[in-house]
Amino acid sequence: MAVVSISRIQIRRGRRTELPQLASGEFGWAVDSQEIFIGNGAVSEGAPYVGNTKLLTEHDDLFQLADQYIYKNGSTIQTGSTANSPTERTLQARLDEIVNLSSFGATGDGTDHTEILQRALEQLYLGPSTKGTERSRVKLFVEPGVYLISDTVYIPPQTTIIGAGIDKTIFRATGAMDTVFQTVSSLGVPGEPAPDRTLTTSLNQANNITVKDVTIESGAHSSLTVDCCKNSIFENIKFTGPYSFFTPSTEDDIAIKLNSISLAVPSSNNQFKNIKIQNKFYGIKSNDDIFNNSFEDCSFYELEKGVDLGSETILGSPGQQIGPSHTKIKQSSFNQIKLSGFIVTTGENNVSENNRYFSVGNEGGNSGQAHASIIDFAASFNQSIGDWFQRSTDLGINSDYHEVRYYPEVAGNSIVQMPYTNNVVVGNLPTPTKLIGFAADTNKSIIVDYIYKSSQIVATRSGTLHITLDPVNNITQITDDYDWIGTDSNNDDNLNFTVTMNNHDSDLILDTLDLNVLNSTLNDDAIISYRVTTKS
Repeated sequence: MAVVSISRIQIRRGRRTELPQLASGEFGWAVDSQEIFIGNGAVSEGAPYVGNTKLLTEHDDLFQLADQYIYKNGSTIQTGSTANSPTERTLQARLDEIVNLSSFGATGDGTDHTEILQRALEQLYLGPSTKGTERSRVKLFVEPGVYLISDTVYIPPQTTIIGAGIDKTIFRATGAMDTVFQTVSSLGVPGEPAPDRTLTTSLNQANNITVKDVTIESGAHSSLTVDCCKNSIFENIKFTGPYSFFTPSTEDDIAIKLNSISLAVPSSNNQFKNIKIQNKFYGIKSNDDIFNNSFEDCSFYELEKGVDLGSETILGSPGQQIGPSHTKIKQSSFNQIKLSGFIVTTGENNVSENNRYFSVGNEGGNSGQAHASIIDFAASFNQSIGDWFQRSTDLGINSDYHEVRYYPEVAGNSIVQMPYTNNVVVGNLPTPTKLIGFAADTNKSIIVDYIYKSSQIVATRSGTLHITLDPVNNITQITDDYDWIGTDSNNDDNLNFTVTMNNHDSDLILDTLDLNVLNSTLNDDAIISYRVTTKS
């Protein structure tokens, strides 16, 4: 049998402090620190310097060793005071610039992340070493995935949460709770992030919070409670819930709820941009003293009510001295809203501006099933500016709906300018025929600016109709102030406008105003373009 002999290679060994200068190519092992070195050799042999070179092992911390990160190293960019002294940083410092939720144990795998997310927010924004300082105002990035939330997550001041995008980073509520996310004051500490809200002042209230690029899926409860919060941004967020026309939810099913405890610490000056809300009972709701909150480029879809301000305000109660005020909803769309899209019961100077209202107030059906106003300003001093309403076309000029009760686009005390122009074709009408319908819900004035153009007559008629009505007493009045421009002056009075009021449901109350036209021009094929302003 063959005998195999293996020689043993012996190297120097001992404690780290006892390591001598090694000979060229000689190994040395520090038994206490588990480090290995090799001798550099003499300069005469070509070594850059005499000494020992440390070799990497599994016991080495690469972050401590990689302490010479230089931005664009080797490029012409000068990072230091001179070209030969670049700014050097550790890899640890470089990586710590970005904070990911995964650094706190998150996986986004559809398991419960409530404790992980809350711990991250507390350590980053309420930690005793950085709380209240600029160094704590970092951005927390949440990777794509599904994060189950079983209890309310409290968001401290200066928090920034950034996801990967709508339907990419998803927070999915699973437990019974009042709200999924709630803003809180800076009085909290790790382990107790939500102090007594009655202790909130203007100095410690939630502020400068940013949440963006996430989806929040919730049950029949609030998704986001903005509580005594100011100067914050909520952007590119999708809210979904369990509501549908056939599976009604509860009134606690609110996408965004804005609260205040007093006039001194209101929820104010918050911006909501590109918010998508669907399948919730309420889109936005507040009964408290909130101010100067804006919603822009938002989408409200399949809700019981879109925006509800002050419907349960009890004036004189804490946080409810005057109600929601100076709220602006602009450049947004409302679609498939069962009842009203924008309701203001208490509060002033709230504005709907340049919004589009499709299928709103129709009980989930079409305009022929309208049962509520699209906007309801029960409180005075609120405005609709430049809004577009599908109902204006359907109930206004579509003959399929001429026998349908006309619920108003905007109910309440207001002056509403509808800048969009509608067109209606007018032929020869020897008897007064309905041209346009309007809501006759209350005493009001209707102003119709129109222009008539016909290929049968070389002329143009441009005028303004002033209509006033009192539906209770069935009193109407109409005046027509027009100019006639053309070569044929004999036909300037061929158009005659009249108004009548009608009842189109079973309550025996007059509800719809018909603007009728008689056109004696034979074989006419005119187009009347018009736009409307109402004062009520």
